[in-house]
Amino acid sequence: MSVTLRFCGAARTVTGSCHLFETPAGRLLVESVQAQFEKVRANYLDHEASYPADWQRAAGASQEVLHVTPAELEEIRASIHEILARNRRLKRHDQPPGARRVHVMLNFTPWFTPDAAL
Repeated sequence: MSVTLRFCGAARTVTGSCHLFETPAGRLLVESVQAQFEKVRANYLDHEASYPADWQRAAGASQEVLHVTPAELEEIRASIHEILARNRRLKRHDQPPGARRVHVMLNFTPWFTPDAAL
């Protein structure tokens, strides 16, 4: 079986989540990660009132509809991934006091049929 790894973010590494495995198994992996995210999100929502007020204000979801070109969407995605990369801080000594793990999932999904792109 051939596996293609396509880098989708500005970093061009697998350090973050800016990559895509182009196989049926890769799609299953993406769907599994999304399902796990939904579990994390549902758990947070079930206990949201128990979190400190500052975390309640900072957390949340955002949904947008954009009208952009492919180039503009790539630029938007790259800019957001650069911000996320600056805050990844996997080493404990790089994390500021009070920093906690937060799950971020972004989807940049075309909302049109493929024939409409022509």
